[in-house]
Amino acid sequence: MMERFDSAVNFIAERIKKVLKSADPTVKESVTEIRLRANLPVVAVGGGESFMVSNFGKKTDETNDALVCSKAELDDSFKRLCNFSVHSFQNSIINGFITVEGGHRVGIVGTAVCGENGKMTSLRDISSLNVRIAREFRNSSDEIFERAFFEKISGLLIAGPPSSGKTTVLRDLSRRLSDFKSGCGKKVCVIDERGEIAAMKEKVPLNDVGINCDVLTGYPKEIAVQTALKTMSPEVIICDEISTDGEIDALSQGANSGTVFVATVHAAGFDDLVKRRQIEKLLEIGCFENVVLLEGAKNPGKISECYEVGEIIDEIYRRRFGLACGVGNRNDDCRSVFKA
Repeated sequence: MMERFDSAVNFIAERIKKVLKSADPTVKESVTEIRLRANLPVVAVGGGESFMVSNFGKKTDETNDALVCSKAELDDSFKRLCNFSVHSFQNSIINGFITVEGGHRVGIVGTAVCGENGKMTSLRDISSLNVRIAREFRNSSDEIFERAFFEKISGLLIAGPPSSGKTTVLRDLSRRLSDFKSGCGKKVCVIDERGEIAAMKEKVPLNDVGINCDVLTGYPKEIAVQTALKTMSPEVIICDEISTDGEIDALSQGANSGTVFVATVHAAGFDDLVKRRQIEKLLEIGCFENVVLLEGAKNPGKISECYEVGEIIDEIYRRRFGLACGVGNRNDDCRSVFKA
């Protein structure tokens, strides 16, 4: 895992990169994010906590000992991130991130520049960079696989807060579903809009997404779903972070194709899961049979609860109208797990 850390920080300005690469192995193994801010200490996130990094690559609570990123070093890191061709990355910058080799996603914030129509056209005065380190944990999906697919391979929605391991689990599910040794050997299409799941390089995935897997990199999900259905006859389509109406509509169109969908959404917890209208709409289109809720950043990939979709919809309507609908009797807090 330390190699993943080192590859994620390769674009950072030399002095800071040297310190980070010399960090304690325990720090490297636990860190999921590194945040660079102009004239402020470098902050790392891991194990559910944030901490400053010292000039010797250790955790520190003392600002006097902290590794500080200067404005010049932030600018240098940003230029390196763009391979010294900022113009070539304008679309990615406007979208707020650039994915680097290995599937690591670097979030970018600064001052937005908008056109006359109010639409954002560029970003200037970059003030923060957030390096999200892509981890590949083989067998991290075992618990989900056994609990969600114990009867058959069916539509699965994985929900959880940021850094709960959604993408990591999704990547490993692709490997297992398309692996002939696992007994599945399903035809899998991975829709890798941000290049995080498979991390393709020179036609080859740097991450193990399985043998019987085709990867659509950089496609908007709305286009990718239809392309996959028309051209690759997939048995399973895997995609990350469904959030917009257009993406939900694309999945809806594929719901009657016989293809199984496995996808992720952001949800801070059970209450967030049942309150968000976008998730309600997503559950009602018929693509998913089960929902897995992950615990959070302290236990990435760890299941909090598993539900049948009917249970979630039942709870949504119970809270809204004070009654249960659709799938029969459920307990008051909709905690009837489909397999203990």
